[in-house]
Amino acid sequence: MSTSLFEEAKTLVTAGNDAQAINKYTEFIVYCHRLLDGDGVAGTNGANLKEILALAYNNRGHLKYLSVEFDDAIDDYTKALECNQQLAVAFYNRGQIHYRLGKKWRVGFVVYVEYAYTA
Repeated sequence: MSTSLFEEAKTLVTAGNDAQAINKYTEFIVYCHRLLDGDGVAGTNGANLKEILALAYNNRGHLKYLSVEFDDAIDDYTKALECNQQLAVAFYNRGQIHYRLGKKWRVGFVVYVEYAYTA
């Protein structure tokens, strides 16, 4: 069930239905958090689920970025990194927004600090 929601969201993006894709990613994210909090299916591989959850946050963040919802996109990229600290694309995407907003000093500094503490 959980990965089918993720796949449906990706299909909606491919079809150009970004608003529906955001809703589907949100549904998937809520579902994953229920599983990770112990309210879901027994035997779920939490590590694998967190990696997919990180991708869902990143993908939803990208759609919000395209909709010029920069603060929400930054929040999603940050949540993606909380799920998977090795997801380089989330660092890059978040840095792109800071750069676009003229916060160039944050781009390198934040990545350096986060890398220094997660490496």
